[in-house]
Amino acid sequence: ENDGFKRMRHKPKDIARAVSLRNDGLSLLRTQDHIWQYDGVKVTRRTISQWTKKYSSFLKSYKEKSKTKIKGKTTRR
Repeated sequence: ENDGFKRMRHKPKDIARAVSLRNDGLSLLRTQDHIWQYDGVKVTRRTISQWTKKYSSFLKSYKEKSKTKIKGKTTRR
């Protein structure tokens, strides 16, 4: 099954983290530094930019689907 990460050089979790940081408002430089310092992943700003363009819409649609599923469920405490 192709989940959109097939043949990518980096792990899906690293890509998702970088895209998430960018969507949260971090600059390319800050995102690059964060990924390197906290995850030990060396990646160029250009690559992060390409990931953001490629995966932002995918993550946005996934987030919307998750919200829809959550609204239909009740939580117990």
